[in-house]
Amino acid sequence: MNYLIIEDEMYNAEMLELMVQTLRPEWNLLDKIDKVSTAVEWFSSPKAENCDVIFMDIQLKDGISFSIFDQVHIPQPIIFTTAFNQYAIQAFEVNSVDYLLKPVDENKLSKSIEKFEASQTPNKSEQIDYQLILSAIQGEKKEYRKRFLIHGAQAFFKLDVSEIAYLKSEANITTAVLFSGKEHILNHTLESLESQLDPKDFFRVNRSCIVNIQSIKSFENHFGGKLAVFLTTSEHPEIMISRLKANSFKMWIDQ
Repeated sequence: MNYLIIEDEMYNAEMLELMVQTLRPEWNLLDKIDKVSTAVEWFSSPKAENCDVIFMDIQLKDGISFSIFDQVHIPQPIIFTTAFNQYAIQAFEVNSVDYLLKPVDENKLSKSIEKFEASQTPNKSEQIDYQLILSAIQGEKKEYRKRFLIHGAQAFFKLDVSEIAYLKSEANITTAVLFSGKEHILNHTLESLESQLDPKDFFRVNRSCIVNIQSIKSFENHFGGKLAVFLTTSEHPEIMISRLKANSFKMWIDQ
């Protein structure tokens, strides 16, 4: 079985590829695409005929993935990956499109693959009203986490998200470091928090850290196209951002 990944975040694409390889080692990855324009070019070429199923993110680097369907015909079944829920998900269900909420869970991915394998029908995507799904997504107001419940030594207390300078993950333990310097362990992975926090305020700079925009003091170019980021919390060392994420980080700062 040949599959294609359309995803604008390299980390998410690599994690999805790794999970598919684990679940279906006999499957073959044809390509990883991060832009609408690249996808249109890819599906316009003969190699698209070899694709059996597509894993497709909704928000790509240069626009919404649904605009691909306005330019090229895609007969292959699609499993969408999305951070949206509620009304958007209802639209997916009504139109018989399978979907995975981000961050993608391996067990749910396995069920999606099994669903695809059990219900393959030619030209199934032609039956799907992508415009209806897009309208549901655009009309949805996503709610982001505003606070956490912290378990103290003798009592519980509230931690507002605005108090967090950055979140770090070490040895599978996620810690919230506050602007005050205090630290609290959270019962969440960085993957789950990435979709729960407002992307206007928080950015995942690498696999082990998510930063609050208010905590950024400065950043500078580093060797190999990387960025070195310095935070207002002086006790924290510089954070390195890869060349692949550098442009996304600059766009996030400048929005």
